[in-house]
Amino acid sequence: MALVEQWTFTEHPTSPMPFDRFEKLRHRKKLLDFHIISKDGSKVVANRFLLAVRFPRIADTVTDEDRACMEWKRCNADIVEAAVTFAYTGRVEITMTNVASLFLLSTTLGCSTLTTGCIEFLEHRLSVENVEIFWSIANATLNSELMGICVPVIADNFDDFTGRSTFNASTDAEYLALLLKDDRLCGVPEYSKLRVIATWCAAAATEDGEKYQVDCFKDLVQSIDLRKFSIDVCAKLCASNQMNNLPEECRAYFISAWMSSKTSPRSSQVASSPRNAFRDYLVAYQLPPHHSSMYEFENILGEKTDVNLNFQVSSLQGCLVTFFKDSIYFTGGYHWNGSISDRVDRVNPFSGSVSRVSPMSHARYGHCAAANDQYLFVFGAYSGELYVDKCEKYDPIRDRWTRLPDMITRRSENAAVNVPDVGIVVVGGWQDQVRRKVNFVELLSPSMEGGNDWSWKTLTPMLQWRIRPAVAYFRGCVIVAGGNDGVHATFEYLTLTSRYHNSSQWTQLDGVNKACSGPIFLAEFNGRLIFAAWDPNNKAYNGEMLECMSDSGSEHSELGVFTWKPFRKIAAEREKRLLVLRRRL
Repeated sequence: MALVEQWTFTEHPTSPMPFDRFEKLRHRKKLLDFHIISKDGSKVVANRFLLAVRFPRIADTVTDEDRACMEWKRCNADIVEAAVTFAYTGRVEITMTNVASLFLLSTTLGCSTLTTGCIEFLEHRLSVENVEIFWSIANATLNSELMGICVPVIADNFDDFTGRSTFNASTDAEYLALLLKDDRLCGVPEYSKLRVIATWCAAAATEDGEKYQVDCFKDLVQSIDLRKFSIDVCAKLCASNQMNNLPEECRAYFISAWMSSKTSPRSSQVASSPRNAFRDYLVAYQLPPHHSSMYEFENILGEKTDVNLNFQVSSLQGCLVTFFKDSIYFTGGYHWNGSISDRVDRVNPFSGSVSRVSPMSHARYGHCAAANDQYLFVFGAYSGELYVDKCEKYDPIRDRWTRLPDMITRRSENAAVNVPDVGIVVVGGWQDQVRRKVNFVELLSPSMEGGNDWSWKTLTPMLQWRIRPAVAYFRGCVIVAGGNDGVHATFEYLTLTSRYHNSSQWTQLDGVNKACSGPIFLAEFNGRLIFAAWDPNNKAYNGEMLECMSDSGSEHSELGVFTWKPFRKIAAEREKRLLVLRRRL
C-alpha cells in the first residue's frame, strides 16, 4: 500500500503538557507576549513561557525580559508556524516538502520529540532519489538515528551513492566508519568499502597536513575485514589510482594490516557479529605504593594473548586510568607537593610505545572519563582551588583537547560510561559546596547548539546517592554499583538505548551479600559483566570476582532476574583495579 504524502505526527498522549488549554488561549489571542520573525518577514506570535519549555535551547533568549522577538532567518513562515503549532498542540503535519526544514529546526531548538517525529515519517519514505540530502543532514547534525535509517537505502545502492561527487564533502569521518561497520552492509564487497575509504581520504581536507590523511586512513581501514582480500586483490588495490592518490604511509599500513590479518588466529573470545569483531582482554593494575609512581599491569585470567603487559608506567598519584583506541591513558593526578596536574600519558600495550600527549586544558584530580569510537571524554574534578564542572574531549588524530559545554551540576568523584548511539552518561559524585554525595544522572550527546557539537540533558536520578560508583553498559542498560553507604554495595540499572532514553526508570538489581567498604569495579568484556571489590577490613574477600548471570542460563533473560555468581579469584596483596583492553581483529 502506498504511503500517504502527508502525515500527522502526534506527541505521546502521556505527555504532561495541557495542550487543550494552551490551544484555547492561543485561539483567544491570550498571553501572546513574544513573536518570531520568519525568513520572509512574517510574524508568528506565541507565549514565551511555552516556547522556553518546549524549545529548551532558546529558553534563555525567549525569557529575557528585554526581548520580545527573535528572527528565524532560515525558516519560511509555514515552517515557523508548524513548529509553534506543535509547541501548542503536540501535533504537526509532516510532508516530504517540509520534513527536512522541520528536522533541522527541531534539532536547533532542542525539541527531541519533534525530531523523532521527523525520523519516524522518513523511515519508510527514503529512496535512492532523496537519501542523499538526508544523509548529508544526518552528518551535519550528528544524528545517528537519521543516519541509521539511511543505511538500508545506501546498502542497496552502495557504489552509486558513494561514487557521487557530493558524498565525500557531506560525510564525516566518524559516520563513514559507522556506515562501513554496519551489519546491513554485509552484502557490500570489502573491495568497494576500501575504494570508498581511499577516495574519501584522498579528498579529505589537508589543512592539518598529511598526518591527518594517514591517521584517518588507519582508523577507517579498521572498519573492513582485510582477511577477505586475496594476495592478487591486495596487489591490485595497492596499484590502483585511489591508493596512488594517498601518501605512501597509507599503502604501507594497508599491506602491513593485511598481512597481520592473514597470520592472526581468530579467538574464541571474538564476538559473533561482524560489527563487533573485537578481542577483549581483562587485566588488573596496582596503584603505586607510597613514594612510588610506578603502575604495574598483569594478565589476571592467565590466557595466552598478544598483549605485552610486562611494562611499568611512571605516572602521577591519583591519575585516572582509561583505555581508548588501542592505548591506556593516564590523565591528571597530583604531584608530591600537592599541586594538581593536567598531564596525560599514553601507553599502547599492543605495540609497546609510550608517549606524552597534549595536556588537558584543566588540571584535574577526582575526575571521571569515558570514550566512544572517536574521542576520550573527561568530566568534572578538583582543580587545586575549587571543584569544576568543566568537560573536554581528546582527539588522538589531531592530538588536541576541545572544550565541551559544562556539566549541569558541578561535582567530582563521579563515574561515566559510553552508551553507543546515545552519548556519555555521568552518574553520582560529590558536591563540595553542600558537602554531600548525589544521585544525579546527566547525558552528554551530540547537538547543534551554538558552535558546539554536544549538549547536556538531565536523566532520571538514581535510587541512591553515590560517590565514586562503578558503572558499566551491559545488555542495553547502564548499571551502577557501590558508592552508596560505604558498607554494603547496592546495584541499580537504567534501560538506555538510542530509541528508549526519555522515560525509563532506575530499577534495583540484586546486590552482593558481602561488606564492601573499599573501591568497587564493574567490567564488561566479551559480553560478560564482572564485579570486583577491595575491602581493607576484609582481606579474605579481596580478589574475588563475580559474574552477573541469569539463573536460567538464557541470553535473552531480563536483567532483573540476573544474580551474581563466582567467576574467579586472583591474588591481591595490594588493591587491584580492573581494566578492559579492546582490540579489533
